[in-house]
Amino acid sequence: MPSKNHYISFKALGYPKRLEDEQQHGNQELLNCITAKCFTKKIKRGDMISLLRKNNKYRNDWTYMWDGEKAVELETDYDEYGHVPKQFVVGDEFQPDHWESVIQHNRIFHLSDTLINQLKFVKSRNPTYVYADFTIGRRKWRCYAEDEPEFDVHKAYFDNYYEWQHIGREFFELDDYINLCFAYMPIRH
Repeated sequence: MPSKNHYISFKALGYPKRLEDEQQHGNQELLNCITAKCFTKKIKRGDMISLLRKNNKYRNDWTYMWDGEKAVELETDYDEYGHVPKQFVVGDEFQPDHWESVIQHNRIFHLSDTLINQLKFVKSRNPTYVYADFTIGRRKWRCYAEDEPEFDVHKAYFDNYYEWQHIGREFFELDDYINLCFAYMPIRH
């Protein structure tokens, strides 16, 4: 079941008005207030919590995740607008597209170590890419990566936000029953 987005107003958290944007990150008091408010609600691990309604916010502003016990911030290692934290891994618990409708601007996810160790990349017909197939539950996935010497799947992050709709499934050698994702090496600054 995909992640749900739960809206909680600043007022419901005990704040008389919206906080300043600089207060949305690194604010333990705010996280504690969200946790206290959400603890008794039927929020599942991996669900999102938004303090602004979708049409009133920019990308993932004022958006947090529920880890099963408390609210946590989105990470910004690979996308400055926030992405799924590393503690939420795709494998037994989640599918790669679990957060597709609730995270804006990216579809970054992290594969479990078990799945990463099972990936066996092979050359694609397109010489730019290698790919590996894997299955989660009954869903088949194909993961593409650029065929470069520095590629290390253990250091990669994954994203199923893809441009193949504009290119065509045949470019990626996909059958209709296979879902697509990409592995990327983090950019070093």
